[in-house]
Amino acid sequence: RPEVQVVKWSAGSPVTAGSFFLKLSYVDRINSDISGSIVYKEMKTQCINFDATADEVKRAMETDAILNGVGANSVRVTRSGNRSFSSDHGYSYKIYFVGGDVRGNVLELTSDLALTGVDSTGGTSCTAFVSSTNDASLEIWTENDSRALGTDTPRAEVVVDANIAIVGGEFQLSVTHYGQQLTTECIPWGGTAEEVKSALENLINVDSVRVFRAGDGVLSDNGAHILIDDYFFQHTGGSYSWQQATLLAISSNSLPKLSLPFSIKLSR
Repeated sequence: RPEVQVVKWSAGSPVTAGSFFLKLSYVDRINSDISGSIVYKEMKTQCINFDATADEVKRAMETDAILNGVGANSVRVTRSGNRSFSSDHGYSYKIYFVGGDVRGNVLELTSDLALTGVDSTGGTSCTAFVSSTNDASLEIWTENDSRALGTDTPRAEVVVDANIAIVGGEFQLSVTHYGQQLTTECIPWGGTAEEVKSALENLINVDSVRVFRAGDGVLSDNGAHILIDDYFFQHTGGSYSWQQATLLAISSNSLPKLSLPFSIKLSR
């Protein structure tokens, strides 16, 4: 499912005029390839009228943006509400990020939440929202933050396997992307999913991963089993590889360090 964000404006009374903008930082694939690390660019829309249709919001983000539009067919937009009391006198726009440059985990859209007439460049070319209660406001939220996946999401499965109980040890993962191979800091052999996620996202050629862990590391579970669902490589579309590492662990009977079976499997 693609990332879904909601842009909703509302007021305590009917709105008769007003416009707003949207901004989005997303990965700049060309400059990321040149630099070997993640580089972002920022989409800035023109002022969007308060009663804009779903298609008008879509065009404002794609082809009519004043800077770094996300490109044709990158978003799908629906609109709900009818500006009546039951819909807080406003509209909600649900935005689905479906294009190749914005698939997977996407940073959240930003705007002038107070609807004061500020535009995407910091000027005042937009129109402040007008209502008798003078209380119009804008909200933006993500419905499925860090959970956007697609059928082509690459996956790496990291399996730590041993026939003796492990009481200590660390491993590292290397990721090759945007023309360079970078290696994580040492990760505890029984690291949590969040620890593995943090180690990978600290690399400058990775922006976002999703990590699951199965098994609790006891002998009956045949070791620790960590599954990495990688958003980043899905939506940037570059080549990548995971490098196998050796886990050095200390067994429970105080033997010297042992090299234990450790494997990484790539799948889609």
